[in-house]
Amino acid sequence: MKIETRQESSISVQSRISMNSLAELDMYWISEGKGIKTVSQLVSWSLDLLCEILKANEKMPGNIETVREARNYLELRALIQPSLHRRNFNKIGSAIKFEGMRENGDDPSKELIDSEGEIANSNVIRQYRILHNKNSVQPFGGRVFGDKIKKAVEIYNSIDINQLGKTELTEGLNKPLVKDKMTPEEAAEVIKANEEIAQRDLDALNSLDLSTLSPITEQKEGE
Repeated sequence: MKIETRQESSISVQSRISMNSLAELDMYWISEGKGIKTVSQLVSWSLDLLCEILKANEKMPGNIETVREARNYLELRALIQPSLHRRNFNKIGSAIKFEGMRENGDDPSKELIDSEGEIANSNVIRQYRILHNKNSVQPFGGRVFGDKIKKAVEIYNSIDINQLGKTELTEGLNKPLVKDKMTPEEAAEVIKANEEIAQRDLDALNSLDLSTLSPITEQKEGE
């Protein structure tokens, strides 16, 4: 999920957290050179980091990509109380609306000018600026990489570029690059891109109407 969408998906919650845990988490972020300004940012960043660690270690049993999926899941699990839902209703609605716009190729952050020189999507722009105001907590933008990606990068950086694809670990990194070295961030992006291409091809194959295909007949010798 992109930083922009992650910020839009944030909601207000109520929770009781040990002061010791909050203090220790702040100590961690300070040691990483990150300046935490509010408790809200401290909790938000720490939970995002936890999710990244679980995913990197392949401990996360599922992956929720959209705000719509997240809302449906939390409602199904009855984890959103009525009062909490009312408080976040407008923001959740705007986040899902922007998500749908992006799926259709529209950008909710860009003004559309009509023939009279007026902003045609003024309501959308106003909602977007509310969700992305200067006082909003900026989402955690770091990445955590598991041992598999780290090992793949080590192998990639230690062999000749012409030998890529010769091992199981480097198979997902088989992509022409301008430079000889690769970082874990670049490796993760390459693997993700290859997985998306494979999924697209699989979806296309599953959508084929096999009844329209001509049967394959064995050609006899001499024909």
